[in-house]
Amino acid sequence: MLQSVSSIVLAALVLLGAGGVGGAPAGVEPVRAEDGPAKEVPDAKAVPAIVREVHVLGASLSAGFGLKKGDHLGRMIAASLPEGTPTPKVHASGMAFLDPEGHADRSLEKILNGDASLVVAIDYLFWFGYGEEWGSEEGRVQALELGLKRLEKLSCPILLGDFPDMSSAVDAPIPMLPAAAVPKPETLAKLNERVRAWAKDRKNVLLVPLAGLMDQLVREQAITLGPNQWKAGSAKQLLQKDGLHPTLEGTLAVWLLADEVLEAGLPEYKSVARVREVGVLMDKLAPGAKVLAEPAEGAGVKAGEKAGGR
Repeated sequence: MLQSVSSIVLAALVLLGAGGVGGAPAGVEPVRAEDGPAKEVPDAKAVPAIVREVHVLGASLSAGFGLKKGDHLGRMIAASLPEGTPTPKVHASGMAFLDPEGHADRSLEKILNGDASLVVAIDYLFWFGYGEEWGSEEGRVQALELGLKRLEKLSCPILLGDFPDMSSAVDAPIPMLPAAAVPKPETLAKLNERVRAWAKDRKNVLLVPLAGLMDQLVREQAITLGPNQWKAGSAKQLLQKDGLHPTLEGTLAVWLLADEVLEAGLPEYKSVARVREVGVLMDKLAPGAKVLAEPAEGAGVKAGEKAGGR
């Protein structure tokens, strides 16, 4: 279903320009991140089963909207995993809001054609609740069922993000999200209640509390993720000027939150040797870039804790 022409489309087109975001070529889905086949692994048996075939399913956060070409979530995940781990396959698009159902169907078809060991769907549900095309607040609740129903085809572990409150992005310095695309507070509560109930009933689904993390960013609270800490007042800089998409370091923070959820929910993931220090990861991804995170000292609120876990 195509979304009606609105300020979000116009803003996206302005940012995309002729060359696309981050140098990506213009096209039907100019900010789509689709990685090719995974790299050859010298000894596949040495790779932990949970990360042998990772797929990223999502929208603009996963696609790395506004970042340099290639800086999608799959690259962040790859940087954190052991050397020789197959590169995650990314099925994400910054234009997913134009056709959430079609994007989901095309992506899931590719995932189901493989042998997925893990699906990272942190922002997959976003446009099944946000957007203008659903017509009403009740329409948003019904749309969520469309997104959840499609995930029932997957039997592998799923890292699923809940719905963050992005209403603050409406008044951002470079706004991209119109007020009409934002669920009302009571609707947002219903959406998250349903996602939590759906995830609780499925052993293969782990819920990533994006709502809690976003709340902390907006309140400019100190945040602790693994061995990293963002001091109060600095965390909000993890968002781009549109107030909607994370920066490179912000995307790393989202992945580290998901990493913690995965470690807590799947015992086999604990044996995977990962890089979790933001300074080391940023040095891999963007050498010389300024890093806001500091080594954790036990201060700050644990990221996402308000929204719960599974």
